[in-house]
Amino acid sequence: MPQHSDLLEAELHENKGVSTASNNTVATASGGATVWQKIASNNIDATSIFTTNKVYLTVTIADVSTAEVVYLYLPFAGTLNTVGTVLQNTITGADSTVTVRNHSGGSAGTLTIAYSGSAAGDIDTLTPVSNNTFTAGQKISVETNGNSTTVSKLFVTLAFTVTG
Repeated sequence: MPQHSDLLEAELHENKGVSTASNNTVATASGGATVWQKIASNNIDATSIFTTNKVYLTVTIADVSTAEVVYLYLPFAGTLNTVGTVLQNTITGADSTVTVRNHSGGSAGTLTIAYSGSAAGDIDTLTPVSNNTFTAGQKISVETNGNSTTVSKLFVTLAFTVTG
């Protein structure tokens, strides 16, 4: 009889219980026995997995120096964690204020796009602490008051953690 280490692939056996295990289950250890089960999300240590349940939406405001409101549909439930903007050109005259609002119009916060010293590539960020949770099917809006002068696009990225 050959040693176990000398067995060919076709002679190897499956884990105990595999022939009666349900589809899409994995073998796990439980109290010294092998148990076949589906893995739930709370059984996974996701601390080393980047961007778990993260969604990023980017919208363009055509001209931050013109009052405009842009609406986005959210097909998921989630929490808005951060908002970041990138200015595409120098603005002049006055600061522009960008406000992020939830589905009912409540402010999740504002960003000031400063005209003094502004330049293409300027980045501003916001970390909302209120009015930042959403259910699937709601909207979010991003608006500029258009107080500055000089035409400049503004790219806005919204970072969410999906909760459902």
